Amino acid sequence: VGDPWCWESFASAVELRTAHAELEALACSRVLSAATSRTSAVQKARTDRIAFLDLHGGSGTECPPCCLTLFRRLEGAASRLTWPGDDLLCPQLGMAAVYDGAGSYYATHRDNEFGDGQWMNHRTLSAVAYVNPSSFQTDGEGGELRCHVGTDRADNSGKTARRVEDIRPRGGIAVLFPSRTLLHEVRPTRARRYALTL
Repeated sequence: VGDPWCWESFASAVELRTAHAELEALACSRVLSAATSRTSAVQKARTDRIAFLDLHGGSGTECPPCCLTLFRRLEGAASRLTWPGDDLLCPQLGMAAVYDGAGSYYATHRDNEFGDGQWMNHRTLSAVAYVNPSSFQTDGEGGELRCHVGTDRADNSGKTARRVEDIRPRGGIAVLFPSRTLLHEVRPTRARRYALTL
């Protein structure tokens, strides 16, 4: 527990193209916005654009069908993991994010921080699917998920990491990791980068 786990063939080429087109449409219609990402940008430096998509037919922004298929697959993968502690809860909303390719980044952080004697939220597992059909096949495009594995809880910079692992956001890869312990960041991107996150 603590290391990221990668699923290399998470989505087919057809699913990637379809979900990518759905996310491009959301970006063009300004559903993905920097204003939405301000909810955590106060505490966490990030320059992506995001939207929270309704996964269960509520009153939020409806999740496009192929993206919903990929979110359901992430839920299924999470349900198969042996996980310490409480049962995993499925969120009502999934997050779609786009990094513009002009240096967008997300600074070093944990998805669930411990402060004032309690966890920030109920999240214990993060699951990310990359929806980039043709980008990030070679070095130089940036956008890597940099994982600072084994850091001390008080370390917010990565100095105490046992090792650093960079995961290129190639389309079709999903990454699952512990929200409370894995310090991570998104390196500056030089290509447009899409991700779906639970």
